[in-house]
Amino acid sequence: MKIITWNVNGLRACLKKGFLNYVSGSAPDIIAVQETKLNNPLKLELHGYTAAWNFAERSGYSGTLCLFKHTPLSITYGFNSENSDNEGRVIKKIGVGG
Repeated sequence: MKIITWNVNGLRACLKKGFLNYVSGSAPDIIAVQETKLNNPLKLELHGYTAAWNFAERSGYSGTLCLFKHTPLSITYGFNSENSDNEGRVIKKIGVGG
């Protein structure tokens, strides 16, 4: 299993610098992206991946994205903590489907 994790410090800027080409060429099973700094999901041209987004309430701040080649059986978000869950920092996956 190949897993990539990447702090992109802004996904829009990273997309302009070849993010999609890198992911497509690397073909990871899971890619975990931190600091997306988005409030809404972007349409990513990555066929065969399921995307899970977690956004911060504050505009242009933190946020995470996980891309899964195999569909997760379940996805949950956060630590169940009012102090940190509004920052969009945690995505948890449990198991994979076919």
